[in-house]
Amino acid sequence: MNPKRISILLVIVGVIAAIATSAYAAKADDDSRKLVGTWLCDIPGEAPFQALQTFHADGTFTETSSLLGMREEGPAHGVWSRQGKEYLNTFYLFAFDKTTGEHIGMFRVRLSLRLDGPDHFTTTYSALDFIDLDGNIIELVLAGPGGDTCSRLSVVPVQ
Repeated sequence: MNPKRISILLVIVGVIAAIATSAYAAKADDDSRKLVGTWLCDIPGEAPFQALQTFHADGTFTETSSLLGMREEGPAHGVWSRQGKEYLNTFYLFAFDKTTGEHIGMFRVRLSLRLDGPDHFTTTYSALDFIDLDGNIIELVLAGPGGDTCSRLSVVPVQ
């Protein structure tokens, strides 16, 4: 083969590789975006509550819950990522003394979750830690499968 044909062949191979890589990256990105949106979650436990969780496309996370009226915690902020067939989520909330309102530390929540369908997910593992003002971490709760259940919010048309 002459050098001109080799050059043309290398350019063609390069273009094919670039197209294939772009298609793969777009597919992986689409899979991660399946979680993006706002979800209404039922959180079981000794004192069950509800939460509104929002997963943003840039990998950040925000939450507000029905516990905010108890004055023991603030809204949650965190990050999420996809790992295989599951998603990982870590977020933090400021903790307050219920009677004085004084800041006493933070809660850290770590979750793994799995989409059960396009509009429903369930947590498969969760951990709750308390971080005091000196940075000491106290593990409060570890839970196995079957925890929180969440449903995607959708637009309700105006009548």
